[in-house]
Amino acid sequence: MDRRKARNMQEEIYVGSRNQAKLKAVELAIQELKQKGVDMPTFQVIGVDVPSGVAAQPYSDEETISGALNRCLELKKNYPASLCIGLEGGVQRNHEGLFVCNWGVLLDEHGKKYVASGARVKLPEEVAEGLDNGKELSEMMELYSKRKDIRSKEGAIGILTEGLLDRSTMFAQVTLLLFGQKLHAQDGAYSVAKM
Repeated sequence: MDRRKARNMQEEIYVGSRNQAKLKAVELAIQELKQKGVDMPTFQVIGVDVPSGVAAQPYSDEETISGALNRCLELKKNYPASLCIGLEGGVQRNHEGLFVCNWGVLLDEHGKKYVASGARVKLPEEVAEGLDNGKELSEMMELYSKRKDIRSKEGAIGILTEGLLDRSTMFAQVTLLLFGQKLHAQDGAYSVAKM
């Protein structure tokens, strides 16, 4: 059995946002899957504004995961037989400082849930301080970089890596992790019980 074969996938993928960076991310992931030889239909990526159910600035992994999941659950109410993806950016503090975090959730056509996280980068102290005082990351990064609308473009990660990794590419990696888990689960070739 070819582990890369995608079976029974819908023609439409719903993304719980109209943010251009997130929509581009899903499109990039689909392109990469096809380039890797994954047998899959042509998908139409459809962005739908849905509430995340969390703060405008998620401040932990848990809150960021909840935001991504809530976006999927909202989509499933209207598109129960479709693939639904929620992508959420947030921040997470650890002993090194405050880091950008990003999470994705995919609910497949049967409602099975897949969860993945992606790249992290430490925020400059002046940006972290603004977030600690209630500001949003996009607002602080616009002040820091003197650029506008970065959440729909390169994102904080694009600015902090000098464009080596941008927001779309980062979320595309998360989306690939989601699809990879789905493909792996469909394969069924691996199991501790089979040992």
